[in-house]
Amino acid sequence: MGIEAGWASTGNAALGSLPGLAGRLCPGLVAAVLPARMRAPVACCDSADCWMRPGGAAGHRVSCRRLGCSVVGVEARELREAWFRRALDSAGIERRNWHPGRGVGENRRTVEAVYGYYGRLFIEHPYLQWAGLAAMIGPAFYAGFRDLGVLPDAVRGAVIAALGRASRRLAGRATGDLGFYETTFLAMQKKIFEDQAAMHEAYLAGGVAQIEEFYRARIIDTATLEAWRQIDAGRRDPASDPVADGNRTLLFREQHDIIDRYYARMFAYRWPLGPAFTYLLTLAGAPSVPRAQSFPQRYPLRIDARLPPIAISTRTPLADGNIALFADRWKLIEADTMPAYLAFVRDHPDKARALVATPLPRRVTGYRLLARAGQLAAGALTRWDVDLRAAPPGSRMPAARPARPSPRAAATVIDLASAPTRESAGLAVGTASRVWVNPGRAPFDITITLPGGRAYHTQAEMAVMLSSAPTGDPDRLTVQLPPASLDATTRLIGDYAARWGFPVDAVTNWRTSAAQRGPGDGYYDTHVFTPPEIGPVHLEFQVSHHVPERAFAVAALFSWHAQPGLPQKARRQDSRSHQSPDDSRPAHRPTTHRLPWPVTQHGRLSKAGTDNRLIVGSSVGAVTARCRTESGDPGLATDIAGGWPASGSAE
Repeated sequence: MGIEAGWASTGNAALGSLPGLAGRLCPGLVAAVLPARMRAPVACCDSADCWMRPGGAAGHRVSCRRLGCSVVGVEARELREAWFRRALDSAGIERRNWHPGRGVGENRRTVEAVYGYYGRLFIEHPYLQWAGLAAMIGPAFYAGFRDLGVLPDAVRGAVIAALGRASRRLAGRATGDLGFYETTFLAMQKKIFEDQAAMHEAYLAGGVAQIEEFYRARIIDTATLEAWRQIDAGRRDPASDPVADGNRTLLFREQHDIIDRYYARMFAYRWPLGPAFTYLLTLAGAPSVPRAQSFPQRYPLRIDARLPPIAISTRTPLADGNIALFADRWKLIEADTMPAYLAFVRDHPDKARALVATPLPRRVTGYRLLARAGQLAAGALTRWDVDLRAAPPGSRMPAARPARPSPRAAATVIDLASAPTRESAGLAVGTASRVWVNPGRAPFDITITLPGGRAYHTQAEMAVMLSSAPTGDPDRLTVQLPPASLDATTRLIGDYAARWGFPVDAVTNWRTSAAQRGPGDGYYDTHVFTPPEIGPVHLEFQVSHHVPERAFAVAALFSWHAQPGLPQKARRQDSRSHQSPDDSRPAHRPTTHRLPWPVTQHGRLSKAGTDNRLIVGSSVGAVTARCRTESGDPGLATDIAGGWPASGSAE
């Protein structure tokens, strides 16, 4: 049973058929990819096979088994935009109504829709654990949004009521410091959705093959591609290690790549207000993940003193850290929040689904500050502990001091000339990461030694070494540089192109695209430049574009063990040909390449079945609508540009 759809007439039967076909395969994508003049009215059907009749080819029909679809062969910006629009549609969000700068009052429905969307993703696909965690912590963050927004929203309402809606800019300035923090958190939520929701929609529609399109378009790095491969490899068993490891990588991308810049802005805002306010958030924060602890509970501030012959250690209800600092925030996530969440969804899957299925407004009440005032007061009075011990002979402690001095990153050398181990990297027991950072994010000198006698040197704001498995050896290193302007970033990436061997044209093209983006185009964007391999080490340079601030943050990404790859057919083709010097796509290593130290390949290539591709040239480039079909499916095998044959191979 099928539904026939009309097609736009463009004077070219093949070209005119593309919008209807792409819309049929991927509802909601055609509007983002094709110009308005090429769009056609399309209808969706829920049957196993969909049939369409192009206006210029009467009597010929195309069949597609609707197991998934994707769009390939378009520019990175168009690809991201297509899936972002699909995510908005899936979440029931009106884009024109999503304005973080207007406060939580005007964005209330959107905020609730975002967390509801994450919850549905997890309920329908339990292996999408990142989405489940986002839905589960929603009440705590939403409560914070609303508490922060009480006064700013009242001020906005009063100004707009007196002066009209044209005074929104003035109303925003009138909200003061609380308004800054409120809108910053709302912007962070939108940044996360723009990045993560688009990838989730792409994966659900097109599998790992569509995530590989994100990689080819230089939107994501190797680690993110590998994360989705791990998730895909273990999706039949949501409690498997690959699923947990892949979702942990997505969580790191969220916390480090996407929103850490905003946390840094809040911390640095109007000193000493920024550190003080974010510290209060750390004290007041309550996890909405069952059995997870707050920061003061997990890492209480201890004060040590010595009154000979007694050593005194006092545990306070205060926090020994600040969630606005990445090292502290990730420490809590890695050691407490994520393990508690994984244990809950593994041991109580039904309760986990029921929890995220509960509407957000019903879950948020208990996390509002007023509702928790008594609990916070009780904790301030009762969470004290004093430990008295006999002082060891020798050293003296003349005054009380915090138990842990603030670490400071000196000039740092990290050796990647040979495979690092947990011991050589200094990973503490029970952790899967190590962070180098100075107080106030003051830059420090860092040198990465590489195979073949090469080295990377820079002034870094932060460096993080990670293991993709909680107990494994490290296999990633991220070196984050301070943010810079577009011109300074272009010069830096141009220097990297000359030194590390990727095309200069790629830098020019990126700059042209970045310069055209305005604050109305979104909140977050990434572009990855990939030099040739350095022995077993894969190097990438990622530029994160924080659009409203017009800031660009460059990160040098080193990875080993997890090799980027292509589907088997493309991999065979890659081994028969060399990449041209002006090709800006990532260069993939042949699978037979000998490496100077052992390499373990994680994950697997997706085998979604037969890829049937429909290709047509147009004014926006070669656009391909791909439909994933089951292995052996005798369905669609047609090339639009070549007519409408009834059978044949699609490749």
